[in-house]
Amino acid sequence: MLIDKKIRDDIIKPWGNVEDFYNKVCAIINYDGKPYRMNDYETYGNFTYTHFPTAYDFRKIKSKLFHIYNRDWTNAEIIQLVEKMRPSEYDVFTYHTWV
Repeated sequence: MLIDKKIRDDIIKPWGNVEDFYNKVCAIINYDGKPYRMNDYETYGNFTYTHFPTAYDFRKIKSKLFHIYNRDWTNAEIIQLVEKMRPSEYDVFTYHTWV
């Protein structure tokens, strides 16, 4: 996804600066004390889709999901996934940690 800096600035503007925006988002998503992670593409994408619906074109992509439970991915595991997926017919793959 390409990020338009003007739209990015519109997201941050009501909060004053990047640090205040980030801290507010973290306070919201970490409401129960668990260390959730913010996804910048989803935040940007949802904002843009709502406020600038004609800014981007959409197309279906072929994607593959990988996941593990209750731990972070190691660098070796990530490198292995990249090498595994590089010759595949998929447009994108994602790897998630589920707690």
